[in-house]
Amino acid sequence: MDLGFRKHILVVEDEIELAEGVQARLYVEGFKTSIARDGQIGVDMARSEKPDIILLDILMPRINGWDVCKILKSDPKTKDIPIIMCTALTQIGDSEKAFKSGANDYITKPYDMNRLVQKVKKFLGERV
Repeated sequence: MDLGFRKHILVVEDEIELAEGVQARLYVEGFKTSIARDGQIGVDMARSEKPDIILLDILMPRINGWDVCKILKSDPKTKDIPIIMCTALTQIGDSEKAFKSGANDYITKPYDMNRLVQKVKKFLGERV
């Protein structure tokens, strides 16, 4: 059954309540979402599901977001998927480290859900 979803978004986030909140908002916006609860699962799901965009936390179990980003950006199958880092890290240098690892954008928590949706739509080429 086709529910008419526009694009698929992978949310890699170990705080399940936050991930489900993002998922609910993206669903309302017409996006299909999947949730990965740690970095390793995120890498595996990105490779198998080929999402249109990835929302990636940095501080996670098993593999942190910086390393997940490097792994995905060095893999020919996933290198072109836009990655938005979503993190509570706000120290000078955190965003630079994210971009250095290959992230396409960076947003800090707690984030404004409208701003997050705008960033997602921008990377997917949709009108904001």
